[in-house]
Amino acid sequence: MASWPMHYDSTPLNGTELRIVLLGGVGMGKSSSGNTIFGGNVFHEDLSSDSVTSVASGRSANIAGRQITVVDTPGMFDPNRTEEELRSEIGRCVQLSLPGPHVFLLVIRLGVRFTTEERNAVKWIQRNFGQGAARFTMVLFTHGDSLQGISVENVLNKEVCSLVDSFGGGYHVFNNTERDDRTQVEELFRKVDAMVQRNGGEHFTSEMYQEDQRTNSGGFLGAVAGGVGGGVGGGVGGAVGGVISVASQGFMTGGIPLALAGAAKGAKVGAVVGAVSGAVIGIISGYKHGGEVGGGMGGWAGGQFGALAAFIWNYITLH
Repeated sequence: MASWPMHYDSTPLNGTELRIVLLGGVGMGKSSSGNTIFGGNVFHEDLSSDSVTSVASGRSANIAGRQITVVDTPGMFDPNRTEEELRSEIGRCVQLSLPGPHVFLLVIRLGVRFTTEERNAVKWIQRNFGQGAARFTMVLFTHGDSLQGISVENVLNKEVCSLVDSFGGGYHVFNNTERDDRTQVEELFRKVDAMVQRNGGEHFTSEMYQEDQRTNSGGFLGAVAGGVGGGVGGGVGGAVGGVISVASQGFMTGGIPLALAGAAKGAKVGAVVGAVSGAVIGIISGYKHGGEVGGGMGGWAGGQFGALAAFIWNYITLH
């Protein structure tokens, strides 16, 4: 990790509300961690490796003078769920924590092999909550009893440390078999308070989530529109440019018959190259700037590339 140990010297925000969303793979201990926070059996949990939480659910309680809300979620990458179903529950977890969570706790179990799911956790969170969600995220390691007195820093490999460093909240360790130990919960709250202060008192908002969804949707539609517009424009422009450039070369070297034959082939070459290059540029520009800009950029660039390709092709065949 960037520095060991991380220091949390802020004053706890006593009396303020704290909203927490639990994220993580199947069997990592999300529901158990929620129960540890509340000090009782609030969320259903099971010892099996199957996903217990099928839908996002939230619970609230007054803990040490603070209103604490915890939202439990289905497992990331749950093989029994479609991407669409998981996305639906993600939107629901944001709604259950309105006006938005102060922290996403990414729950990871100690003592098990670091899997592809954990490696992709950063991308998963950014893809589903947006690029800015990382600064509201903290890693929560469960099964702290497996450390047996050893410092957690001594058991984590570089890959896990890199994951922790990807988020703004650092890490915390829970021993969910010791729910009567409230110091581990108090320490978690203190770390979250410090993270909130570093974030200028902000929390993740439903507007951030909705804006990210609009951006993703707009980027996708823009890419499609840019690709289509660039492909069509590039194909037409490439064909026209191919006809003009190849016909002129053919006329100068072989008269009208060669000019006509070359124009036909030049149109094909220019159309293909123009359509492909125009579509690629249209997709890239469309994703960044919208379909109208993408289509224009793709069409113009495709026409240029198509004409150039036809000219080069004819020059080689005639020489």
